[in-house]
Amino acid sequence: MVDTLKSQSIHNLDGDASSLPQANIFTQNNAGAGAPGLLRSVSDFVAMTAAGLGSTSSTYKLVRLQSDVILKSLNLIFSTPPDTGGGSDTLALDVGAYYSDSTTDGTSSANQGTAISATSFASAFLVTATTGAKGVKNNVLLNINPNLFNSPLWVALGLSADPGGQIDVVVAVHTVADAAAAAVMYCEASYAL
Repeated sequence: MVDTLKSQSIHNLDGDASSLPQANIFTQNNAGAGAPGLLRSVSDFVAMTAAGLGSTSSTYKLVRLQSDVILKSLNLIFSTPPDTGGGSDTLALDVGAYYSDSTTDGTSSANQGTAISATSFASAFLVTATTGAKGVKNNVLLNINPNLFNSPLWVALGLSADPGGQIDVVVAVHTVADAAAAAVMYCEASYAL
C-alpha cells in the first residue's frame, strides 16, 4: 500500500474542493494555519529552589497567551540539571494550562486562576541529566494531538468555545527530585495569531 496524501492547506491552495461537503466551496488558509504568518514568541524564566523541587505542591507560572493564538512550539530550557541524582533522576514535571488570574486581561471572573488541565501539554515529563542539561530545548507539546497544531489554543486544549482572555502555561512538580538542586527554568512559546 502506498500513501499519496495532501494536507488540508495544500488542498485549499490547489482549489481542490472535491473532498468538501459542497463541491463549489473554496476554503482559504489562515495565517499560521496553512498560510504564511508572523511567528511571535513570549518567554520568561523562574528560579526554582532545591526546597521547591522537593514538594509536589510547587508550581511555576511561566508565560501567558491569548486564548486564540495558534501555538507552534513550547520549550523548557534549564540552566543546570535540577535533579543531581545521577542515574536515578526522579524529577518529573507536569506542564499545564490555567486561566489567567488577572482581573484586567479579559479572563472571565468565573475562570480566573482555575486549571484547564494540569497536564494539557505534558504529563510527568522526566527531567534527567540530559533533558535538564544547560541549553537543551525540551519540546513539551507532548499531550497535544498533531492534528490540532494549526488550531487556536482553546481548541487544542479541548475547550468547546473560546473563553476569551488569557491562558497561563504552568509547570508543576509531579514527582520530587531525589537530589534537588536550584536551577533556572526558561520557557519559550512560539505562536501565530
